[in-house]
Amino acid sequence: MAGRRGETRDMGAGTATDGMAAIMAGYGRPPAVAEPVPGVSPAPAAAGDDGFDVMAALAVQLGTLNQQLGTMNGGRRRRPTIPMEYCHPLDLPPDQLPAAGTLDKQDKFGPKTGWIWHITRLTITGLAGATTLQVYKDSVADPSMLANAFTGAAPAQFVWEPRLLLLMPNRKLVFNSIGGGYTVSGEGVEIATPWIAEYLM
Repeated sequence: MAGRRGETRDMGAGTATDGMAAIMAGYGRPPAVAEPVPGVSPAPAAAGDDGFDVMAALAVQLGTLNQQLGTMNGGRRRRPTIPMEYCHPLDLPPDQLPAAGTLDKQDKFGPKTGWIWHITRLTITGLAGATTLQVYKDSVADPSMLANAFTGAAPAQFVWEPRLLLLMPNRKLVFNSIGGGYTVSGEGVEIATPWIAEYLM
């Protein structure tokens, strides 16, 4: 007759009462406990089916291991390592427009084929009077591509550190001034297109 899971009990010649007593005695045994994992506190045993007890203990131990891995390196998860030739600092030297108008330079304010730019800072200076400087992606003709705008009197200076301003290959920043001239510079990171997913992790 079946007793605990995976066991078969021989009732022998005893009475039915004796057999039931033997079965109940078997169920009264302490539940199986998973082998401890070095460096991890053992999980408390749970009452119930042996298989459930083992799985519950393993789940707790795996959760503890995951927490320990997550707190490595000063509590920070290690970011993927990208070779320097595929991910490096980007410098945008100052460029100036002496009067109101549009500054549109693909070779200076946009990545080439195979590269993506992450703009981390733009500095705008020299906004005279009530000059307004608009920053667009690709074209000033599309209002939906307006990224930001700055208005101020000389010697106005604005430092913009966008949270996530990405320029895909062959895209660019275009600057449009209403009222007067300005100077713009900045910096960022240049990433090879196949590595962008790793960079954003």
